Amino acid sequence: MRALQEVSEIKISRNSSASSLQELGNLTKLKILGLCWCISDIHGGTKTLVNNLVSSLRKLGRLNLRSLCIQSSFKYSIDFLLDSWLPTPHLLQKFQMGMCYYFPRIPVWIASLENLTYLDINLNPVKEEVLEILGNLPALLFLWLTSKSADPKQRLIINSNMFMCLKELYFTCWSIESGLMFQEGCMAKLEKLHLPFHAATALEFGIHHLSSLRLLVVEIICSGATIRQVESLEETIRKTADLLPYRPTVEIRTWDEENMVEEQKEKDMGEEGTQTSC
Repeated sequence: MRALQEVSEIKISRNSSASSLQELGNLTKLKILGLCWCISDIHGGTKTLVNNLVSSLRKLGRLNLRSLCIQSSFKYSIDFLLDSWLPTPHLLQKFQMGMCYYFPRIPVWIASLENLTYLDINLNPVKEEVLEILGNLPALLFLWLTSKSADPKQRLIINSNMFMCLKELYFTCWSIESGLMFQEGCMAKLEKLHLPFHAATALEFGIHHLSSLRLLVVEIICSGATIRQVESLEETIRKTADLLPYRPTVEIRTWDEENMVEEQKEKDMGEEGTQTSC
């Protein structure tokens, strides 16, 4: 057993054995670990399970652990991982959340993961400091960042010299009306980009700075926008992409068309069409 290098799934529920979670830390050769988290709240006996799991993760993180995937079909909290996984799992290359739960902030140990190449994480809300931390991970190649909301007073800006190794970015946040802003010099190696645009509030995004882009997938949220705004945004995206060195493939999908507004209604509300630039 101690020679195991991969355990694809361990289901952790109220009925799990506390001793088995403690023994997990004795798998000194373990590189790949998958957990299925099925505990809704932590108290009494379940607290012992959590403590033993954290203890084992600390041991594995000091040894050979390269990949951790946590799954759940429910919104069960894993907040116990925010500050507890120390010392940093220095060899970790992949961390993946396959669940409906969102961290309220970035776990403290992520900023020190010098070997992390793959990150799939749920955060709510997403703030600019999150992008700063993730953007400075030196080996990150793949990022899937999912959130339910962003700070409405803060434009999310990806500054120059951030995400310098990143090749794929999937950003999911339907309520971020101002969108991401890519500054010149960021994401120099980015090849695949998937992100949302709000047609009614679209601003300049800086896609023209992404000179290595090969594939651009855009989810246009049409709620509150007119047909003219949606069509104008789509045209601008395609024209901007066509000017990039590799002329990336562009896929555009529209959502929430049933909540679009008519041109006359927009005028009556005193709204002005927003000029967009990508």
